[in-house]
Amino acid sequence: MASIGWIDFSPAHRDKVGAALDLLRPEGMVDELGLGSLRDGLANQMFPGISTIQTRAK
Repeated sequence: MASIGWIDFSPAHRDKVGAALDLLRPEGMVDELGLGSLRDGLANQMFPGISTIQTRAK
């Protein structure tokens, strides 16, 4: 993963670069209630192999 560094003493420039970098950040889901891991665990127990990408027949 690439990282970008920024050295500047101006708060205005730092804020502009921060806003530009925020636009490049990929959007994702936020699990605010923390139920995603519970849901994934139940799904894996009830439907094993459904969400796994199969590259060949087994």
